[in-house]
Amino acid sequence: MQNLNILFQKANYLHSNYIGNEGELDFPDKQYGYLCDEIEDVEIGFYKDDSIDSDYAERLKEENFSITEQEACEILSHRIDKIEDYYKQIGQALVYNMTIENSIYTIESAKKYLKDKGYFVDNLWTIQDVKEKYNCTDEQAHNVLLDSLTNEATMEQIQFSINEFARLENLNEI
Repeated sequence: MQNLNILFQKANYLHSNYIGNEGELDFPDKQYGYLCDEIEDVEIGFYKDDSIDSDYAERLKEENFSITEQEACEILSHRIDKIEDYYKQIGQALVYNMTIENSIYTIESAKKYLKDKGYFVDNLWTIQDVKEKYNCTDEQAHNVLLDSLTNEATMEQIQFSINEFARLENLNEI
């Protein structure tokens, strides 16, 4: 199964660079229409992005539309393949110019994805937290964070705190 994030980025690249959106890519309007709907299928059905504002997205939300990661990959793969096949038929190369600068991913969308998978992301540390206090390289700052956040004393304190707050919430231990 292809990586959903790469497929989603490719689909959004095709969408944003379509000639009708002031881009340079020219493929059949019908394929563009399907692509738009299928991007929204993934945004609503898999990523659970409530910020999408279209009549189609509203219908999906009302129906509590949901898809698995595999289904999302299949949907996007199919449409991307159709558009790539079109370019092959007309004898033109389709080159994806996707760099980190034009990536659709943000820290917030990455955090949302991880949170949806059950990870706690409300308290993240970056190397900047160290570099603001110490003159060091990125690698040194990363090592300081790694050692600070994974040492035995820190781990024991986190476990103690989890137990204490679970008790305060009247949770039953398994």
